[in-house]
Amino acid sequence: MKTSISIIDQEGSKISDETNVQLLWAAMLMGESVITYCQATMPLIALLEFDKCNRREKVVIYLDWQKSNPEVTEEMVSQIERLYSVILRCDNMKRKTREVIVAQAKAEKVLQTLFDDFKKYMLDYCQLSHTSSFLTLASVDEKHWDKPLLPLDFTIKDTLSGVNSSIVTVLNTLTDSSWFPFFDSPIKNHFKSVPLEGGMIDSNVDFIYDFLIEIPEPVTLNTSQINLVRNDFSKYSMNLFTEMTSLNERLEKIRFDGDHTEEIKSLYLDKISQIKTLFQKVVNESICLNELRKENPDDKMYRVYAGIGSFNILLELYKSLDIITQRDVLYISEHLSLEGVISNSRIFLFLDVV
Repeated sequence: MKTSISIIDQEGSKISDETNVQLLWAAMLMGESVITYCQATMPLIALLEFDKCNRREKVVIYLDWQKSNPEVTEEMVSQIERLYSVILRCDNMKRKTREVIVAQAKAEKVLQTLFDDFKKYMLDYCQLSHTSSFLTLASVDEKHWDKPLLPLDFTIKDTLSGVNSSIVTVLNTLTDSSWFPFFDSPIKNHFKSVPLEGGMIDSNVDFIYDFLIEIPEPVTLNTSQINLVRNDFSKYSMNLFTEMTSLNERLEKIRFDGDHTEEIKSLYLDKISQIKTLFQKVVNESICLNELRKENPDDKMYRVYAGIGSFNILLELYKSLDIITQRDVLYISEHLSLEGVISNSRIFLFLDVV
């Protein structure tokens, strides 16, 4: 993928699953591709990965799921473990009697029913959280990523490697000019910001921002409609993110301070102003989105903004949301300082749902 919108979260952060889903919908409609690590996409990953697993792996996943349910007793978990033990013993028998064959068939049927229950639960959860439409649009293969959405699950990888992959992803998001961090609007409550047009950068300003596009709440769209909207947007979204990538490459050489206010604003307006106007025109003409407006005139609107701040402020944004710790900030800051960009400028995105 050429450009990506990056949505990163941690369990226990200040970002709710509902907010992550809103970010995901906005990103999926307007971006070429989306990389996400958040709790909201874990059921998607479970569904995409489960059928690829062998029987033992499925049993482990199912047991972990059951153990996380406070209503499931130890005895209920033990019954499943005994059921799987019966199947394994039958598998290892060289000569099976009719009774053994029948017992194994019954046990395997029960096990398959449990697996089907797990998949149904995850699918129901996806439908309830408005993420089921992304199932056929997502890939979980980082090496052969050929779909718009790459949901990541670092849990197993981190356990095996001893590396905190979410920190690596934050670092990659900041250092790759074609990746764009996507935040929720409360960042404006944590940090001092001013509009790009008319605003001035000084020692009290953390970032400047500019409105990009507005879309009606899209969470009821099905997969076909998502594809139609993405197809309508493709030319203009590609132009927008190509220009923002080029802008990032220029901005990372420019210090984010008052002395460079006009240079930063001029670069942004030259590259983005006309494209965002054309993009919004396409949004307004989208048949699928206009149908949403007519069916639900009182629904929320998703407003996407571009922000520009220093690399250091972006790290503080992640930290303020409890996505990374102060120790992580120091680790990433050291890397960015060696690159000589820690105080320089970087573009990011944020969403305001009104």
